[in-house]
Amino acid sequence: MLNEQDMARLIERAAEGDSAAFSTLYQEHLAPIYRFVQYRVNNKEDAEDLTQTVFMKAWKSLPNMREGSVVFSSWLYTIARNTVIDYWKKKRNVRIDDEETFFAAVPDTRPIASTQVEIHDDVQVLKRAMSVLSAEQRTLVTLRFLEDRTTDEIAVAMKKNPAAIRAMQYRAIKALKEEMQTYES
Repeated sequence: MLNEQDMARLIERAAEGDSAAFSTLYQEHLAPIYRFVQYRVNNKEDAEDLTQTVFMKAWKSLPNMREGSVVFSSWLYTIARNTVIDYWKKKRNVRIDDEETFFAAVPDTRPIASTQVEIHDDVQVLKRAMSVLSAEQRTLVTLRFLEDRTTDEIAVAMKKNPAAIRAMQYRAIKALKEEMQTYES
């Protein structure tokens, strides 16, 4: 993990056309950006292609990024979010809020069958509960709780102010709790 000074130097060098510096930024951010994209498209090949598109767009746009104006990772998430939106616009025959399409089936590596059943049931309840959220709320929940992003980073990525993000997060969690309680009854 790079510190802020090293990151700033790498961004500056990459913006000047240093491909080695951009390569380091790429390696640092590849896994979280890929996870972010893959969770939304539910297709490994498409996720890989879209992730590459995100980094190509970043490489081309980096000279135009004003130093200190945004956090680099937030800027990448914004590009990733917009790239996924464009992807879904092109795939009009598949709805993004379709539960089966939206949620990826994760290979099960847990050894105990009874635990697997319990966890599977919990995951199914969470998937159904997530379906009551708007696409924006699902994006926020993913960034906050799966990608462990700060409110400020999410605000930049979603082009909203931090107070709006906190309010949206509160409403999303409240809606999830209410929906999950209906399954427990």
